[in-house]
Amino acid sequence: MKLKNWWLALCILLLVGCSAYGEYIEKGDKHFKDGDYASALAYYERAAEIDPESQEARQKIGQAKSKLVGEYKAQAQQSINAGDPLGAVIAASKAHAAAPDSKVTTEVINMASSNAEQAAAKFEAQHDFSTALMLRESVATNIPPKSATFNQKADATRNNWAAYLSNRADEAESKKQFGRAFVLHAKIAQLTNDPQARDRAKLLLASVAKDSIYRVNSKTSGSILGANVLKKIRTHQVGTLVISSDDDPSALAQLSFKASRPKFDTTVSTRTDSVRYQSGTKQVPNPFYESRLDDLEREERYLIDAQEDVIRYENDVARYQEAVANEGPSPNTSTGAEQSLSRAQSSLESARRKVIDQQRSVQRAREAVRDEPQFKEEPVYSDWPFTVETHTVQATSQIRATLSHKDGRSALTIDGTAKYSDSDDTHQPQPTPNLAGDPLQLPSQSDMTAKLIETASAELIALIDKSFMQWRDGLMQQALAAPDQDERVDLMVRYIISDHRRVAPEAVNEIKSGEGVPDAVALVEETLRD
Repeated sequence: MKLKNWWLALCILLLVGCSAYGEYIEKGDKHFKDGDYASALAYYERAAEIDPESQEARQKIGQAKSKLVGEYKAQAQQSINAGDPLGAVIAASKAHAAAPDSKVTTEVINMASSNAEQAAAKFEAQHDFSTALMLRESVATNIPPKSATFNQKADATRNNWAAYLSNRADEAESKKQFGRAFVLHAKIAQLTNDPQARDRAKLLLASVAKDSIYRVNSKTSGSILGANVLKKIRTHQVGTLVISSDDDPSALAQLSFKASRPKFDTTVSTRTDSVRYQSGTKQVPNPFYESRLDDLEREERYLIDAQEDVIRYENDVARYQEAVANEGPSPNTSTGAEQSLSRAQSSLESARRKVIDQQRSVQRAREAVRDEPQFKEEPVYSDWPFTVETHTVQATSQIRATLSHKDGRSALTIDGTAKYSDSDDTHQPQPTPNLAGDPLQLPSQSDMTAKLIETASAELIALIDKSFMQWRDGLMQQALAAPDQDERVDLMVRYIISDHRRVAPEAVNEIKSGEGVPDAVALVEETLRD
């Protein structure tokens, strides 16, 4: 029996496998006919997984790969004709993935890699090392048969780029264009991992950052509040912005700030609120009692029906007894009257039992009525009014600020009021509705003063940041107006170093155009992390 089941399971598996194999072949043929050779290949390969010995599946896989590689060859040629060497590399990569041993794949690889190398050599001759490196690394990454060769070419490109940048860096330092020198040394360090280049980049970055400090001297007169506000804003630093308390003659801006002593006011308003509470109970009809009465009435009605059945069957028995007596003795024979009498007696007995059962049901229904109260207690709710006081406290300070600039820009000013307010409700305990009192909870004058300091500090920081951004915009305009590209690059690097988190695209594009370095912002960030 077990052997029979084993053969049955095997046959089922074979039938299922044959069905799936045929389905995959059929779907592959459809995609092949539609020219979707990638999908066709996927289905043929699934069929081959089911039947690895299938000559049909292997043949169809070969046909699909041949067509697919032909398409990739055409794509590679189109990319080359369009001047897109990277597109040709991608097409060659796909051909290798589909059919690595195909002669056509070899042709596509040679065609795409040769074209990429020609383009890379041209870009390198034009000192566009970043594009040349990108193309050679793309071939090394995407076309395995060319990886070793193009990794060597990529290393050579990095070395050539680093040598070119080194000469440019020496020239930049000789011209005291230290921003430009920084980005060149930082790129050399990224390309070669040369510790000397990295150390030089760090020193140059620190030097340029020091020369690009936007220092704001700050002073105050008046209350202690003003002194605390300035103490807080001096911890704020963005890029090369420094807010100082020193009377530094090199500062590019001067902040004068005055804040009056905090003034505290309290207002109180009242309103009437209410709370709902249970004020008592009342008697209401119990719906369950009415339901029990209905049950009793129903059971009594059933009892009357049962008793009427007994009377009817008793009459039937009497009638059939009379009929049997009239027939006289009938030995060994059951007459019709006797049979009817027997049925009537049986029905009468059943009816009497039913009466007894129904009498018990009536008794249970009467007990249920007796046990269920006719009325029940229901809570009574009332609304209790009470008085609520709303206390509002407010702290204010008159603030005035003037931020003047040494470069002739118009002064920035603040003339207004720093405010902070808070409020809370309070009410007395209400014993009748059992409502606890709500105590007053308001910030202290010390806490409110701290909030005023935060508010005033935020306004001052916004004012200083605006001044700083105006100064950086001036650097950008100065760079754009510079007649010499090297000077433009130097100023753009200084602009980036002043705040590398907020950089206009023009700065990055100018450095890429002037020095072939496309990632100046990333170089600043990497050097800062080191």
